[in-house]
Amino acid sequence: MPVPIRVALAVTAALGASGLPAGAGSELFLHDAREAFAAAEKSGRPILIDFRTTWCVACREMDRSTWRDEEVRKLLARYVALEVDGDRDVNLTARYGVDAYPTIVIAASDGAPILSLLGYQDAPAMRAHLEEVAESYRDLSRWAHEAERRRGDPTALLSLAEFARRHGASDQAEELYRRVLRRRRDLGAETADRARIGLASILIDEGECREARKLAGDLQDGSRAEPLRERLARCR
Repeated sequence: MPVPIRVALAVTAALGASGLPAGAGSELFLHDAREAFAAAEKSGRPILIDFRTTWCVACREMDRSTWRDEEVRKLLARYVALEVDGDRDVNLTARYGVDAYPTIVIAASDGAPILSLLGYQDAPAMRAHLEEVAESYRDLSRWAHEAERRRGDPTALLSLAEFARRHGASDQAEELYRRVLRRRRDLGAETADRARIGLASILIDEGECREARKLAGDLQDGSRAEPLRERLARCR
């Protein structure tokens, strides 16, 4: 059974207001972690956490563009939005593994991370993230809770990895794919192949050609490697 995260009580006990100067989207965000997580748990809405700093140039650009976008602002009404100063709120940055800014984390109402987005997100991209998470929240929340378990269901982890990859969260997707493949004794052939293909695709993007080729060669259904072969041929 998944263990409730209860981030508001267990992680944010020492946190207060973010201490950040008000930005263009400041009125959209709460600035106290305890208040935000309590509101998310009470309402059952997902929580969006904008990890930023006072010196982050891309964060200020998002204030000028993304958070001013009318459709983004409407979609945020379906979330509890929290603004966090990564230089001050070290508990939350550690909880979500944040080490660069901006990082946008979208999590289930109890804090289980669904999507971790690194770097500047323009308005169209943010609209796509917010829309799909809201529309698929029930499944995404379940997959996120499985990912919080030490031995979560590999199929759920794979589904979350594929979602993260579609939304450009490659670091998150890579970690999930690797977790799935470490459970190879528990995997069916199709699940294992999906994980190998997903991870190999990310490794090609990173220039890690040797490991990508090994993964493609390990596919149990050789025909599944066809879409990778052209990219692997160019990978050096």
